[in-house]
Amino acid sequence: MGKIDAQSQSRMDGMAYALRIAKREGIEGLEEELKRRGITGINLPASHKEIDQELDKIKMQVLDTVLAMSCLVLRNEFCFGEKRLNRFKERFNFEASCLEDGHTTWADVLEMIRKETGIELQIRENK
Repeated sequence: MGKIDAQSQSRMDGMAYALRIAKREGIEGLEEELKRRGITGINLPASHKEIDQELDKIKMQVLDTVLAMSCLVLRNEFCFGEKRLNRFKERFNFEASCLEDGHTTWADVLEMIRKETGIELQIRENK
């Protein structure tokens, strides 16, 4: 019997993973998994929990990078020092936790900024 190439191996792994989901969660579970992967674009044999954990890590990394860039701009453009940057960082983390806990939404954030400043912001969709 010949060697199996990487693409064939990946297909077999995917089929085996789909079979495990179907056995454990039925056809509905498999359909839900396919929908979910279509949204996230992830093609790995990982469980929902593992995907959610990885997405949480990505979200935290994005917040960390936005915070770092915001602090850089506030420092360079507006001469914020340590005290004001720490105040900003604390408030940023508080507002992020409000979003994470579901106390506010991105739509709320955008609307508040629009009402209070007249600045129209938008969040691009990932398509």
